[in-house]
Amino acid sequence: MRTLKEYRVVWEIELYACSPREAAQRALETQRDPDSTATGFDVYRLDAGTGVQSATGEPVHVDLGRYHPLE
Repeated sequence: MRTLKEYRVVWEIELYACSPREAAQRALETQRDPDSTATGFDVYRLDAGTGVQSATGEPVHVDLGRYHPLE
């Protein structure tokens, strides 16, 4: 049996927009675009039960550019 661990997954994008809402909408459009190259994530391990980032603090960078769950 596999034990689940808690992680924080961070995806960042910098873009221009006229408002916070427009910025969020543009970011969501980028995420949902099947041709987007914005496929990199920083993954942090959280300490069990506390939700606090682990002592190492260094993220693992994961790029899912070639990941296609529907294939």
